[in-house]
Amino acid sequence: MRGLQLFVILLSCSLFAGPLACGDDDNGQDNGDLNINENGENGENGDSLERYDGVDDEMVGAVLLAERYCTMAWECPENGVFSLFESGRFSSKSECIDVQSGEAGFGDISPDLKAAFDEERVSLNREYLADCRADYLDAVCAPDFNFYDVLGWDDDHPCYQLFNTSADAGDLCTVGDECDGNRICDRSAAGEDTCYGECASPSEYGPHRCDDEVCDGDEYCNRSDWQNPFCEPHRSEGEECDGTVACELGLWCSIDDICSPIVIRNEGEACEIGHDFCEAGTSCFRDDLDEHTGECKPISDAGETCTESENCSYLLRCDIDEGESAGQCVTITASPGEPCEEHSQCESGYCDFSSTGDLVCAEFRDNGEECDNRLQCESGNCNSAGECAEYPLCELPE
Repeated sequence: MRGLQLFVILLSCSLFAGPLACGDDDNGQDNGDLNINENGENGENGDSLERYDGVDDEMVGAVLLAERYCTMAWECPENGVFSLFESGRFSSKSECIDVQSGEAGFGDISPDLKAAFDEERVSLNREYLADCRADYLDAVCAPDFNFYDVLGWDDDHPCYQLFNTSADAGDLCTVGDECDGNRICDRSAAGEDTCYGECASPSEYGPHRCDDEVCDGDEYCNRSDWQNPFCEPHRSEGEECDGTVACELGLWCSIDDICSPIVIRNEGEACEIGHDFCEAGTSCFRDDLDEHTGECKPISDAGETCTESENCSYLLRCDIDEGESAGQCVTITASPGEPCEEHSQCESGYCDFSSTGDLVCAEFRDNGEECDNRLQCESGNCNSAGECAEYPLCELPE
């Protein structure tokens, strides 16, 4: 797909279903809140195309996706409440974009994508960047926005012109960005033992594997079996779920594993843990972890009070002494074997389940060791045999 599909996959957990799936560019919606002018500038937040100066061509998609993800969190989380989980833990939208567009966020791009740019199978047309960016961000908060609609815009939309490609329907590909228009790289089409696929239109699909594909608008990618993920219908309100992306748009997978309506509280309002969300830049602070309700307050910085890591700014954790009801946000990372809640808390950068089922900091696994996912591996690659291995660049057959 010409333009950013792969960055959606890299976010993985399949949070989105198609980065350009933001609705029709002729929908007539005027989003005054975003205030994006003809130069692609956002006057309210001070963000402009200057953010892209000096950015390598293959990284432009990562910055676009970070802007879109943070815009959703700060401007219209009801259109994608999952954006609040991490993007809401910043003091401002601009800070969110800065961090999320780096290697700690969407900037951790696939080696196959970099190779596609290096080998000139994909190149960038910056002349389309301003128009693409304006539509890309404006569509996020449109009332008729549907994150699960993979058809998106017409093939001549600026976002599809942003990346130069030559692969048409049926041509071989290694990543979706190599494919023309809104096509995806269907890896299941070339056989299970191949790293490459064929460019295909998502509208032609029935139920199918989705390790590198986009599901139809009424489906999501169920990755509960990481070796055999399949597109399945979204769950309705009241149905059981295994993640927010499993639920229909406008619902989220609550702490009870049930698809539930999204409730977003503003700063100063009461909030219920596991059921309500606080607006971006705030968190649900409670006086004691045994309590189920609290108040939405500004995110804490290093040295400030917290009762859990969700109260702290991104990449900080809440350090609480045993027996205390509150602690402070800190940047100190934990050693292997020490308790953790997220990867950023560990010196190794990896938080995993121990043999007792507790979350602890763990060492990365060497090549040849067993793995369940790529995050466990030093190489960043867990192969189909369930072993850590060097990341093999995908080569197209002659």
